[in-house]
Amino acid sequence: NKMLLGELHQNPDNEKNEDDEENKPSPILDLVLSDTGSKLFLLLLVAKEEMSSSDDDKATPRWHKLLDPYEVSALHQNPTVTENGEEVPTSKKESGTRRRELLVYLKELLVDVCTKHTKELMRSKSGSKVLIEVCENFASEELFQAIVDVCADDSEDEKALPLFEDPVGHLTMKHLFLSESKKSSDDDDLSLARMFYAKFEEELGSIATSNRGAFVLSSLLQTCVKDEAKKALKSHKKEITKLAKGGKDVKKLAGCKVLLEALK
Repeated sequence: NKMLLGELHQNPDNEKNEDDEENKPSPILDLVLSDTGSKLFLLLLVAKEEMSSSDDDKATPRWHKLLDPYEVSALHQNPTVTENGEEVPTSKKESGTRRRELLVYLKELLVDVCTKHTKELMRSKSGSKVLIEVCENFASEELFQAIVDVCADDSEDEKALPLFEDPVGHLTMKHLFLSESKKSSDDDDLSLARMFYAKFEEELGSIATSNRGAFVLSSLLQTCVKDEAKKALKSHKKEITKLAKGGKDVKKLAGCKVLLEALK
């Protein structure tokens, strides 16, 4: 409820310093990165009536895929308590109304944690789910720029595994692009795919020759920049084909096979 969530908004210091606030970790970071804590936010970010967009799960509410079977069975649209032998709703408001009110209340915190701690969230199984849903609900140029900046910073960091090759990080980018691909987009609409392409146009060939990076680009080719991306990758198609087929002294890459199919 709002009393509990209000604790997350409280600042223990009476005097606020703007510089300190910018550098201060988000009060919900640990919750967002935890398997159980993140589900609190996911249940607010995903409407219970929203159905899965997967062809295999069209009749399944999307929030069911975010929880285990026990958690699904324990949650109800309108929870009740027993009073004098009768089932009484715990709230006079419909669950959808309560969810939307709480989500508005938490918007600032959710956007803040995603823009301040983008790198941690993109490489976290739990954190990436929250990031993807925040992008879905509260997309902004600042948030998308933070994601692109993390991709660029990681590609220049020799000590860390590049985000495109990170087991979780590459899936985060893949799902972000696939989520965007399901929406109609005009030239003036805010687009993560466009911002990503503008930054990495000259590096697509290099990304395409890594297994997980190829999977990321195959999802990029389903977005509004598919024509531009295909054109940029045209000169690299021979190398992608070689890696897709494999052979003597050449490891066969499944990602390149999927990308090659997408380039047709």
